[in-house]
Amino acid sequence: MAAPTAAELAPPIYKLEDQPTGEPWPWCYVPEACEILGKSPITLQRWRTNQYGPPSSRNGNRVVYKRSDLYDWMLGRTD
Repeated sequence: MAAPTAAELAPPIYKLEDQPTGEPWPWCYVPEACEILGKSPITLQRWRTNQYGPPSSRNGNRVVYKRSDLYDWMLGRTD
C-alpha cells in the first residue's frame, strides 16, 4: 500500500464558488494568497517573520489571509 501524497493529506482550499451561502468566504489560505500575490509560500512566510506584507491570522495551526487585506496591500505598495 502506497503512502498518501502531500496533496491527498492537505485540507481543502475553499474557493468562492464553494460557499453554501452564496456569500464569498472572506479568508484564504497560503496557497491561494500566493496565487493572488504572485509570490511563493516561502516569501509569504519570510514576510510574516519580518512583519512585512499583508496582515495574516491563524485558523487553528493554519495561516489565513483576508482577501480584502491582500488586495488593499497590493494597491498600497509603492515598490
